[in-house]
Amino acid sequence: MNRDFQRDDARHDHPRVQRQPDRTGREQDMRVRTTEQERSGGREREPRQTYVDQGRKYYLNERQAASLRDLGAFRVTTPQDLETYVYKGNAEAFRIDLRNLTEQRLVRTINLKGHSPQPYITLTKLGRDVTDRQLKTNPQQKLYAGVVKLRELDHDSKMYRLYLKESEAIRQAGGSPKRVVLDYELKKTVNKELAAIQKLSRQEQQQRREEIAAMHHLIVLDGKIHLPDLRIEYEDRHLSLNRVDLELVSDHYKGSQIAAKRAAGFKLYGNAYRGRAAEYSRDILSL
Repeated sequence: MNRDFQRDDARHDHPRVQRQPDRTGREQDMRVRTTEQERSGGREREPRQTYVDQGRKYYLNERQAASLRDLGAFRVTTPQDLETYVYKGNAEAFRIDLRNLTEQRLVRTINLKGHSPQPYITLTKLGRDVTDRQLKTNPQQKLYAGVVKLRELDHDSKMYRLYLKESEAIRQAGGSPKRVVLDYELKKTVNKELAAIQKLSRQEQQQRREEIAAMHHLIVLDGKIHLPDLRIEYEDRHLSLNRVDLELVSDHYKGSQIAAKRAAGFKLYGNAYRGRAAEYSRDILSL
């Protein structure tokens, strides 16, 4: 799968390059491509590239680098999704690479006993920093490490699958994903701007709230700015910048909530919604 949601025009990509002397006293670029195939037990592995960051070396093949970028952008996902979409179902290659990334202290696995039968994967803070400095291809892409709320892990881990589903439709229409924006990022920005208008009159607050919403391509409903679970920014077939806001609808959503999300202009995804107001589920796409 072509994961270009973090790619930007090459003229905007300015990698930070540090140099250090080698054994002969000559300086070498921080990114040294490994030219020989690594072998283990007679089996060829993907060639790895050596990254020198903050005085330490990290050895990554292309699929490991792609996994780190995806994990950083979506904060958390399941091993199954990474194995399926990055490794095309190659369980052995994924197992070896995940163990290697863990040993390099770039990722960690989270197991919630009594809460979820499946583990989750996220970047460590070190993994986020290395990915941000060495691997990020779009400087505007926000990267994350760790989890926010354990009880929301299942919901948050599905954002990656939500993106993959929608990005396929974008590409089929001739578009190209450029960046993803999680609700954390939108919420932090919008709430900061809303806090700055608290001392204004009610009428002035209402006007400023509308302006803030419009600035972020959102709308106000019943006095509240509605935020999507995930936003994808993409170029369409005519190279114009567009965005689509997505919402993951779960079974506990009420009909009124679904109606509000639809009115906010969000594209709705879910898993065979069986809520109390089934008539509202007619345009919820299968995740």
